[in-house]
Amino acid sequence: AAPVEFNNLSLGATSYAWNFGDGTTSIVEDPNHAYNNNSGFLWWYDVTLVAYSSGGCLDTATLALPIYPILDIQVPFTSLEGCSPFSAQMPAIGGIQGFSWDFGDGFTSSLISPIHTYNNPTNAAQNFTVSLVGESAFGCFDSTSFPVTVYLQPEASFSQTDDDGCAPITIGFTNTSTNATTYVWNYGDGSASTGVNGSHLYTNATGVLNIWNVSLIASSIGGCADTMSSEVLIYPPLIFPLFNPIVSGCSPFTFEAPLFPGVANYAWSFGNGDVSAAAAPSYTYENLSGSTTDYTIHVAGTSIYGCTDAETYFVHVYPEVNAAFTYSEISGCSPLQVDFQSTSLNGDQFEWNYGDGLIANTP
Repeated sequence: AAPVEFNNLSLGATSYAWNFGDGTTSIVEDPNHAYNNNSGFLWWYDVTLVAYSSGGCLDTATLALPIYPILDIQVPFTSLEGCSPFSAQMPAIGGIQGFSWDFGDGFTSSLISPIHTYNNPTNAAQNFTVSLVGESAFGCFDSTSFPVTVYLQPEASFSQTDDDGCAPITIGFTNTSTNATTYVWNYGDGSASTGVNGSHLYTNATGVLNIWNVSLIASSIGGCADTMSSEVLIYPPLIFPLFNPIVSGCSPFTFEAPLFPGVANYAWSFGNGDVSAAAAPSYTYENLSGSTTDYTIHVAGTSIYGCTDAETYFVHVYPEVNAAFTYSEISGCSPLQVDFQSTSLNGDQFEWNYGDGLIANTP
């Protein structure tokens, strides 16, 4: 507290007795005395001066002295910090009637508890010093200051190799974020990673479209963070169930194509130039060549999502057998010897039934 200077105006006195009203005294002619008032309220002190002459005569003077409470500004924190743009709320401090804020970046305010927004356009954290000069209702002043740190605000950004695709598919993610030092990738299906760039293998065994929300959390020093999200559409794969891949039969042989689930469009190729777009076509092969003919059937399918699969069948078509024979006699007296001669086409095994109970397997 600043001392009060007392100016003694007594006349004809040689000694003095001061009582400052706060329990302290002095015999100095013109004393200085410091009063302390930390109460927050106005205090009054009765100051008394007794002046003595050399002959023992005395006189007394009194003064009612008001002492204003000291203004002691206390900020409820030691510093502030945040991410750019950082809106800093200045504290409301009791006992102050007049405020003079200096935010350290060229801006000021006279409000009680202003909000000031700091921007950091640089590539590193910035420090500012906030100063406050306060004036009480009694004209007393005090000041204080504290630091404000404004960290860089990252901006999360990325691109991806695919927005959709048929499972299984690996999608790559290229990080284009700025002002960030750490990264967390969440791929939407429960998987995550922390590299600068991301890559993830998506599968889909559900049979229906899966939509996953991919997010990147980019963080900077000071705990500042930003998030970007993007969807990926993962289609169920088209998988042909494998039926018997090798079929065979005698000419005319009919190949009955199976019906595959999930196929929207078909492309059948029967190995002889004939094609079909039917779902489950029936196709008949004829073999008049006299030997087994082999065909390779290809089928390709496309789902409603554009996913594809293919399957191959191998068909063995045996030549058509035409049974025929000649005989030496058509009638005669018993015992009758008849010679039979096979004129069959494409046969390699024979069974003769002579009609009288006898059977032979000769050519």
